[in-house]
Amino acid sequence: MAESRGPYKKGVQRRQEILEAAQQVFGKFGYVGGSLQQIADQVGVSRAALVRYFPDKESLLTALLQQWEADNTERAQSKPGLENIRGLMNVVRFNVEHRGSIELFLTLATEASNPAHPAHAFMAERYKDSKAYFLGELMQAISSGEVRPMHESHARREIEGLFALLDGLQIQWLLDPQADIVSMVQYHLDTTIARWKGTMLGAGQPIEMAAGR
Repeated sequence: MAESRGPYKKGVQRRQEILEAAQQVFGKFGYVGGSLQQIADQVGVSRAALVRYFPDKESLLTALLQQWEADNTERAQSKPGLENIRGLMNVVRFNVEHRGSIELFLTLATEASNPAHPAHAFMAERYKDSKAYFLGELMQAISSGEVRPMHESHARREIEGLFALLDGLQIQWLLDPQADIVSMVQYHLDTTIARWKGTMLGAGQPIEMAAGR
C-alpha cells in the first residue's frame, strides 16, 4: 500500500503544477495565444508527458475553470444579506495574493465573449449565476431592513454596476500593480452600501442623506 501512495501523490502534485502553469500562461497570453508547449516548458516536462494528464488544451482549461470555481466557493460567506456582499473583499484579497487567478479570469472573460470560445458557456453562466446570487443577497438585505427599500429591477442594476466596478478596478490594478486595489475596492464597496442604506460617507461618521435623494 505504501508503495502505491508515492506514485499517486507524485501524479497529483504534477497535475497541480500543470494547472498552476496553465493559469499563468493563459493569464498572460490568453487561451488562444497560450500553448501546451509553453505550459510544459514552464513545468519542466515534455509535451508528451503533459498530455498524459490533459490530452488537449480544452480539457486543461476545463480543469482549470473547475478548480477556480471550487476555490471561489470556498471563500463564499455563510451569513446572508449585506455580510455576504461585504465578503467580496475576501475575493479581492485572494486575487492580490494570487495575481494569476484574476489575470486568468479577466483574460478569459474578454476572450470568451466569442461564442466559439471553449470557455464561453462557463463564463456567461458564471456571470449570470453570480449576479443572481448577489441580487438575492441584496433583496434579503432589503427584506430585513438592512438597506432602504428598492424595486427588484433597481436592485438588479445596482448589482450589475457593482460587478462592473469590481472588474474595472481589478483591471486598473493589473495595469498598475502599485495601486492599492484593496483600499480602492473597500472604499467603493463602503460607499455603495452607505448609499443603499441612505447615508453617505463623510470625513467622520456617515451623514444622513437629504430626503428624496
